[in-house]
Amino acid sequence: MKYFFGLLKLVLIVSIIAFAVTFYYKDKLVSISSDVHPATLKDPVQTPLKSSYKITFPYNQYSYVVNPLYDYKITGVVVSKFDYDPAENDAEKVIRYDLCMAWGKNVSDSVYLSPNISFSQNQRFCNYKYSQDIGFNANQMSNNHLVTTNESILEKLKTISNGDEISITGQLINMTASGTGNDNSGLKSLTWNSSTTRTDTGAGACEVIYVESIDILTSAHEQGNQINTYAMYAIGAIFALLFLKLSFIVLFLKPDKNIVRP
Repeated sequence: MKYFFGLLKLVLIVSIIAFAVTFYYKDKLVSISSDVHPATLKDPVQTPLKSSYKITFPYNQYSYVVNPLYDYKITGVVVSKFDYDPAENDAEKVIRYDLCMAWGKNVSDSVYLSPNISFSQNQRFCNYKYSQDIGFNANQMSNNHLVTTNESILEKLKTISNGDEISITGQLINMTASGTGNDNSGLKSLTWNSSTTRTDTGAGACEVIYVESIDILTSAHEQGNQINTYAMYAIGAIFALLFLKLSFIVLFLKPDKNIVRP
């Protein structure tokens, strides 16, 4: 029994280290593999609509009007992801996630993995900076505001990590939102207009996508996520066993009070 619990302690230490390391790297950019999807090497596909139409839908306290501009499909590597998690009464609740994606030579030449470039997101912008000429092409990167209320798509978005190779299909859109009900005083209106070119920069250069589907082509952290999950389960199981051992000692191995010690 002594050796058994000694082994458990060793496994616990290894599991804690494995959990900490994989947790640290879970949002880091890592190489997906040499087998990059062919569409990742090409520019996003933007095609004219067959006919003009509008999409209207209610959500929470708002009424949304979506004006599709183009059919759109983008395939690339997620270099930064941000969950804005707006409040329930915020018109931006339908645009919870922004994904900053790179493609083309930024991926084929592994430019996005260079230690001399970094990506960050805030205030609905995707920012990048690099310390030397690394061949980064700003026209092969975009920040994407993703519009959806579909629960299965939202669940998939939750699982996407930096470094994943993904494909998004939908439409580039302009969208407005207005409060509904008798009292709209606490509700803000919203207008979002999508960029329709990959060569613009600054405010208004982001793509607003009404998402029809998302596919994860390559999960950059699949193995690390599995190790992280197994390590978490192992830590929980070992602590449970140690707790049972302690409970057994306290309940059943109480010292005999009648023993007189010299």
